[in-house]
Amino acid sequence: MAQNIAPVSRPGIHYGTLVELTIMVVVPDTDPVERMPFTLYLADTATDVWDNNYPNVTVTDIATDLLTTSADHRLAVGDRVTIATTTNGITEGVDYYVNLVPSATTFKVVDNQFNFDPGNTSNTFTSGTELSIELDVDKRYAAAGGFLSISEVQNTLETTNSEISVQLSAINPAYVTAILGSPIKGGEIKIKRVFFDLFNGQVDVVDDVQQIYTRFNGFVTNFSLSETIPQSRDESISYVITVMCSSIVGVIQNRLSGRRTNNNLYRDDYEELVFSDSGYTAEHIAKDSTFNRIETLVNASFDFGKPA
Repeated sequence: MAQNIAPVSRPGIHYGTLVELTIMVVVPDTDPVERMPFTLYLADTATDVWDNNYPNVTVTDIATDLLTTSADHRLAVGDRVTIATTTNGITEGVDYYVNLVPSATTFKVVDNQFNFDPGNTSNTFTSGTELSIELDVDKRYAAAGGFLSISEVQNTLETTNSEISVQLSAINPAYVTAILGSPIKGGEIKIKRVFFDLFNGQVDVVDDVQQIYTRFNGFVTNFSLSETIPQSRDESISYVITVMCSSIVGVIQNRLSGRRTNNNLYRDDYEELVFSDSGYTAEHIAKDSTFNRIETLVNASFDFGKPA
């Protein structure tokens, strides 16, 4: 006997999109040149989105205002960190906001959400070493509103070569410099779906878990940049960056394939099992001569079909 199941209805829910784009940027004033990951966290919403599903970070050293972690913290300017128990001057119940990230394992914070400009003075704490201070992280996705658009994501159960494009318009010129001056191809990108409660405007929570899910995980394969120069001097130049991305399946399908024919690669000595009256023995075989004449054929011209 068939049973009718009532449809699940959760009125007042709508969704948005979060984009996490990581590229490698050059660290200023380094010789030899060093690079560090730089990540853009953007949301197609009117207000910032805070994701508290991010893993915590452990602070091991404090030097006045500089906090050092035991591993790559993946923090960005504007992220929020809190502590459960007051220690080393870091106060329980106070929201601290990252305002400077000198490296992948160091950062500075301020206790004012509207004061996390890198040029502002950071909070100072009690210095210490060999610490183990765990900080809870709320990842901040900056509101981009309609200036962030994403092509349709394929919904399939099988693994496919899905591609997607992300367009950023009316962006900060600093982002343009970062993308043009960095090897953006090969950068990682994550696209997430976030659900909101319309009644309070906050991220929807079910069983104490924010409703944020990863929809696409891939790599940057190409990008394009366009600019619009206004006729009036009172208006600024506007930029539009389009990033083309592919899943790992597409990256694998486009990989180089074939075999090398260099003579040196086939001249290694090896052993081969040879059968005799006493059984199998390993005999030393010197030099594989398969590609001995390859080097003589390089840049050679052949007149095929020419009369003798």
